[in-house]
Amino acid sequence: MSTPNPYNPNPQGGNPYNPSNPRYGVPRQGNSQHGMPPYNSSQRGQYGQPYGQYGQPRRPEPPHMPQMQPNLPYGRPPRKPKRTISGGGVAAIIVSVLLVPILLIVLLFGGGLIFYSKKIDEATADGGSRIDDNKPKAGSIDVWYNISERPDYQTTIDYIHKLAKETKQAVEDDEKGFLKDNDLPYNKTNREYVETYVHMLQAYDEYKTKDSELNSVDTQELDDMISYRKTQVDQIVEQFDKHERLGAKIVATDEEGGKRDVYTDTRTNMRKAWDEHEQQVAQYQYNGNDWIGAAKEAARLAGMEIDWNIYDADKVCTPQDYTYVQALYCPMTPNLIYANSNQSHWDTAYALATIKHEIAHHAIHMRCGTSSPPVVMSGRTDRTEAVTSSYAIMFLGADSGQLNMVRGDQYRFDDESNAMAAKIHNNQCKVE
Repeated sequence: MSTPNPYNPNPQGGNPYNPSNPRYGVPRQGNSQHGMPPYNSSQRGQYGQPYGQYGQPRRPEPPHMPQMQPNLPYGRPPRKPKRTISGGGVAAIIVSVLLVPILLIVLLFGGGLIFYSKKIDEATADGGSRIDDNKPKAGSIDVWYNISERPDYQTTIDYIHKLAKETKQAVEDDEKGFLKDNDLPYNKTNREYVETYVHMLQAYDEYKTKDSELNSVDTQELDDMISYRKTQVDQIVEQFDKHERLGAKIVATDEEGGKRDVYTDTRTNMRKAWDEHEQQVAQYQYNGNDWIGAAKEAARLAGMEIDWNIYDADKVCTPQDYTYVQALYCPMTPNLIYANSNQSHWDTAYALATIKHEIAHHAIHMRCGTSSPPVVMSGRTDRTEAVTSSYAIMFLGADSGQLNMVRGDQYRFDDESNAMAAKIHNNQCKVE
């Protein structure tokens, strides 16, 4: 008898996280994620089974994954012209199964570029740049963009500005009337509640003052940021209407499958304490047997926590097929790392290396406002994943041996990626 899946809301109606389910079981088209190459390991659980959720044998994996196509950079097919980017914006650890003389399970480690063609049809054949012919070009090179250039940007900030301005004006003109119209008795507690509401809307309105500095090579990441900014505002308005606690939140999943509310912090707030968090993560090493506990502790030291249902990321990031994803970082929820508890290697040292790699994506986000800043470009090649591993090793104490047990040029850290990571650590995010 198979182990029940705690994330299956309808056992009789099919598991939405099963790779045979049509929603997640077919390749999706869209912008490439930043990924890592295969992990060369045959490690298994105690009884020779790949580990699933906390030592339980996980569901059987599909028989194989498509092999990399020859004669293309990183095995990626040419980009389809004038196609809307619909994937990416997250940092993911990819797991792939390759068909070889015997069946080998190999682990891909990374944070955003997906390994094979299902999510990378936007890549060009000249080195992996992500140019969209329908998008404006920014800066001195044509492979990175400013958030203000994105199609939905102006509409979104106009919407937030109008809402914040009109709400503030209504409260200032007639505070008692505003409270009455919203079914709130006129007292100190409710006045403070309204004041908090107004300040929150104004804070979101002020985001635009820093947008001139928000540049990324990943257009989907920028689009997700814009979309989620509006979603957060709408969520706060709904909370106010219901007289609930105010704040952007996501329902996350703990290691036992239970649900909990996690209020998502902003990059601005988290960045204030990031240097201290980074030092704590760098100093943390582990040599015991509870690698899941070690992964959770590293996340805690970074001011983050782990959501053990990777599909919770779909609530805030562009939905992906996570069947072969180990873990990911989504900049829209900077205090969370999403982990796939159905994958193996959580009972090995690779678990801590995985989480430190994702924390490195978070570190880059904290310093640059995006997990793929322009400085990661080498000519027209996006080196996000290599730079992220370099950052994890150099500044977060990640195990270089674990991160080196992968293959694929875009994931291979070297002197160039080390130099890029050093620039980011020094808050140099732009192309000189």
